[in-house]
Amino acid sequence: METLEYPIYCLDFETLGVAIPPFDKARPYQKIPFQFSIHVIKEMDVNIEAHNFLADGRNNFAPELIKALRVIGPSGSVLAYNMSFEKQVLKELAELSPEDAGWLDSISARLRDLIDPFRAFSYYHPDQHGSMSLKAVLPVLTGKSYNEMEIGEGATASVKYYLTHFRDAAKEEKERVRKALLEYCALDTEGMVAILQKLEEMYRQYPIIL
Repeated sequence: METLEYPIYCLDFETLGVAIPPFDKARPYQKIPFQFSIHVIKEMDVNIEAHNFLADGRNNFAPELIKALRVIGPSGSVLAYNMSFEKQVLKELAELSPEDAGWLDSISARLRDLIDPFRAFSYYHPDQHGSMSLKAVLPVLTGKSYNEMEIGEGATASVKYYLTHFRDAAKEEKERVRKALLEYCALDTEGMVAILQKLEEMYRQYPIIL
């Protein structure tokens, strides 16, 4: 908890990784983000802001996504869950937009990983069943769950997005998928906020464990 600096930006991406590049400059199977969710914690338990982006259309959406990502300010920690994925996505974005590479690298340098205390077994609950994933930790700490969601994991999000945005799909189906995608990605960062609040509560109660 002492390594985090406010404001804290809880960040999550959803990506495409298809064999045929969706637009110019992209590579086969490149992790191209089409969506992100950010929850900004200016101070614990107060002033929490929610931001999201979900690309629409088949054109190169990287510039638009990068512009929207600038909600991340110049200071504060950027928090991800299993941050190697977010770090890789930021690297891919820098390849797609070299003029923004310096700024994207600065975000990557500020990344902190919320999975760390669970990997270190600073906290563990038997209902995690040996898993440190967000989907295992979130229910036992906060009661929140992905179980009843139409889209409840990343691979499904990617496939559903591709089938409704890069293939012909009925307008109603596309809108239904977009709503489900926004709900799913938002829960990832909303869940990170809830986990962090619980950890902060435990840290205040037990600041030193011998």
